[in-house]
Amino acid sequence: GAMWMTRNDGNKWFDISDGLPLKKIVSIQASAHKASRVFVVCKGMDDDDPKPYVFVSENFGRNWKSIVSNLPSIPVNCLLEDPGIEELIFVGTDAGIFLSSDQGSSWESISLQLPTASIHQLEFMKNSQFLLAASHGQGLFYCHLDGVKKFIKSGNPDEYKLLASLPGQLPRTKD
Repeated sequence: GAMWMTRNDGNKWFDISDGLPLKKIVSIQASAHKASRVFVVCKGMDDDDPKPYVFVSENFGRNWKSIVSNLPSIPVNCLLEDPGIEELIFVGTDAGIFLSSDQGSSWESISLQLPTASIHQLEFMKNSQFLLAASHGQGLFYCHLDGVKKFIKSGNPDEYKLLASLPGQLPRTKD
């Protein structure tokens, strides 16, 4: 798809699609840390292309860099950048949730205790301490991120691999 940007309240628009694949754009995330940074997720399922397409631009969309690295060859549906830790990014895929503690240079699954489901929306709750995931057909799930964030802030982010099976659970509701 095409992507356009304005920096003057819509008076003039600029095509910033150059460098993005001709795929359906399913998620756009402006960075909470840098005004010039934007993330884009594209999806090729409409043309039988199951590969992940995740991009970042550090210069208002003039140049795009793929941050797929070691994500499995499955569609990505959404992206969420942590507002408190610049390096921490989450993506919802057709096989659960993955996180990167290095701005997309590497990814780890955090879905071992969630049902296999396509995650279509990610949001933070309660001052970014909980990650809420909306799935297709399996409901809503949340996981507490305090442990992951402590490991990442500790300067030894490789240790978060020990948390690959974060306990996810259904929110409690009153029926």
